[in-house]
Amino acid sequence: AIEALKNNKYINYLKMRVGYSTSANFPDPYSTRAALTIGTQAFNTSGGTNINYNALSSFLPNPKLKPELLNEKEVGIEGKFLNSRLSLDLTFYQKTANDQILRRDLDPSTGFSATQINAGQVENKGIELGLGYTIIRNKKFNWDINTNFTLNRNKAYDFPDEIQQIGLAGYSDLGLFAFPNQPLGMIYGSRVLRDPNKGNQPVVGTDGNYLVDPTLGILGDSNPDFQLTGITNFSYKRLSFRMQWDYSRGGDMFAMT
Repeated sequence: AIEALKNNKYINYLKMRVGYSTSANFPDPYSTRAALTIGTQAFNTSGGTNINYNALSSFLPNPKLKPELLNEKEVGIEGKFLNSRLSLDLTFYQKTANDQILRRDLDPSTGFSATQINAGQVENKGIELGLGYTIIRNKKFNWDINTNFTLNRNKAYDFPDEIQQIGLAGYSDLGLFAFPNQPLGMIYGSRVLRDPNKGNQPVVGTDGNYLVDPTLGILGDSNPDFQLTGITNFSYKRLSFRMQWDYSRGGDMFAMT
């Protein structure tokens, strides 16, 4: 404790923190060793004989597959001020996921359809800020306001040459994807054909409809610039009322009919 801050009306609580953590994500069972699928009484012959079978999976196990390693560094400060009416919680963080477990498609001539490999790195870094203030505080009535601000930036790195895009959600021709040196969750799919010689204007066909670009491309970024939440709480004796607002700035959406 700092002697100069004892019984201080303006700074009631102050804490600084530094943290480092590490953890792992493990692959699904039987991703590193081959296993037989056993089926009993799969069907009956006309003579009433039960047919059982053993079968190998079309997925090729990888004995060299390793867990994903997750590392996180964090620096923050917490404080309460003005007779604990004002509160602050500020955090800076950086999270890194190494040796991502990725699906790699195989040529059917190998006898397998896919396997899993370790490749790629994903980094998340950002700011989390929480502020609160108690406007009224007495024996019968309390009114406080709290707000949370979140800003996160992420990016994927170090993709292998044979994997230049990874589907996260949706379909192969429309959905959320990861690309090298791009944020996670890029919207990728069919798009309108545009003419670069006319200010990138959409190209209209003879029937009056937009023409579709024959190649798929990135349509937008689904990640918001930042998110903001505001909460106010009124309480009178045993009766309380809580209201919450959520605001998200940026982030592209795709919709079609």
